[in-house]
Amino acid sequence: MKKSIGLMISLLCAASASVAAAEWQLMTSPTSAELRGLSVLDNNIVWASGANSTIVRSLDGQQWTPLNAPRGEFDFRDIEAFSERDAIVMSAGPGAASTLWVTQ
Repeated sequence: MKKSIGLMISLLCAASASVAAAEWQLMTSPTSAELRGLSVLDNNIVWASGANSTIVRSLDGQQWTPLNAPRGEFDFRDIEAFSERDAIVMSAGPGAASTLWVTQ
């Protein structure tokens, strides 16, 4: 039992050391809106959503394109992408402001 715990602690320490060694790169935000939702499919396809009905997407992991959002002022809190063309976005707020929107 003690050997198992010692091995587990050793593995956790090794894993945390590799995370601590990760290098971070600052990316410029594609919008002035507050972004709250992020969905990363791979190194290239990334969707983000946020305040003021903001939805942006990158197809190369670098350049962002604003997308047409549903009409109205929505506070998007989360987005889940399924492909470079398909996603679902969730807004939050009182009553009818809490909605789900799906790409078509």
